[in-house]
Amino acid sequence: MKCVVVCLETLPEKEIYFIRNIFKGFEITYIECQTFDDIFKINELKDGMLIISSKKFTVKVINTALVTVVYDENEGKGLPYGIDLIVGSFEEMETDFLIRLYRHKLGIPCTIAVTNRIVIRELCIGDIDEVIKISRQKHILEFVADGRMPENEQREKLLAYIENIYRFYDYGIWGIFDKINNTLLGAVSLDLLAHGEDAEYEIGFFIREEMQGQGYGMEVINAVISYAKKRIGIVGLTAVTKRENIGAIKLLTKCGFKRREQDGTAKGCNYTFELY
Repeated sequence: MKCVVVCLETLPEKEIYFIRNIFKGFEITYIECQTFDDIFKINELKDGMLIISSKKFTVKVINTALVTVVYDENEGKGLPYGIDLIVGSFEEMETDFLIRLYRHKLGIPCTIAVTNRIVIRELCIGDIDEVIKISRQKHILEFVADGRMPENEQREKLLAYIENIYRFYDYGIWGIFDKINNTLLGAVSLDLLAHGEDAEYEIGFFIREEMQGQGYGMEVINAVISYAKKRIGIVGLTAVTKRENIGAIKLLTKCGFKRREQDGTAKGCNYTFELY
């Protein structure tokens, strides 16, 4: 994103103050226009974001190449379809949220975490075939249900995450990539189990067979735990695995999870682990 253009006309003073704070110190061209007509005199309109009041919004704005954020006290009533974001106030808005909005509009995956060896990021359409391929490796098929569903269903599920979940939520299915050569090593998921004040999330993951036994699993889990605490403020994190999956049980224990329960004694029963 090269620039953020703000049309000050009819924006409340307090909202202008909040907007300025959002982009204060951020390395991007920040431009304030006094009137609506001034917007179209700016050369940088090809790549960026426009913030404007609903009182000055016209369909002409949607036809620009900018990601459009509209301030509207009436929650968008009467506004046309095609606006990227409608907000009632910028008071609690964060720079990172708007950057993610921009990246998702353009189909650019956001990074979740970076460690010494790996990058955990959102998946893009180009990653889907490789995710499906890895999820069908024998050691994963035994414990992860996704690889057992028809390929077209799994592809649709992943597309739904890319198109719907990423844009609105801080959780989902993410790819695990080698930091040096960008090879897909596996996938990790963070799913919301329970809403409310004590919201609980479940973590799941798999690593391709040839990369197992090299410590990637612990690196991934610790990175996602850190992300979940800092980004989401988790209270509880759950992991579920089969009792036969000895490797996963050892790994979860090393990462601080404690076994809460099992759903039976027969082969194939689940163990549930918790981290608080």
